[in-house]
Amino acid sequence: MKRTPLKSRSTSERSALEKKADRLVQESCALMFSGHCIRCKKNGSAGHHIVGRANKQLRHKLMNVCWLCETCHRIVHSHPQEFIEYLEQNWGTIYTWHLEHKNLPPERVTCDDLRTTIEELKRFIQTMKERRG
Repeated sequence: MKRTPLKSRSTSERSALEKKADRLVQESCALMFSGHCIRCKKNGSAGHHIVGRANKQLRHKLMNVCWLCETCHRIVHSHPQEFIEYLEQNWGTIYTWHLEHKNLPPERVTCDDLRTTIEELKRFIQTMKERRG
């Protein structure tokens, strides 16, 4: 019987850290935008990555995520250039950030980097919750 090699500890650890950071980014994003879609102002349900999640270096940066409702999220994925134009007209800071980062070559993100990001996101969430009382 042929055995499938076990995942290394670092691979499974990295995956767990990425999932935790993903959840914290979603929570942070919802808090940043008060749970409202940035396009239609209805209740949002998902964080949208402006530069795709495949770019590990930017995946957990809050400037790379905005909050959208399910309908707007589908529209954004169907018409990405229109969404970038919307950002340019309505969210200048995010649009400028996008222009500066969209073509950067991806850098390796280590488990230590992910741990640091998780701690930063936890602090951000705590600060946002304290401000809201």
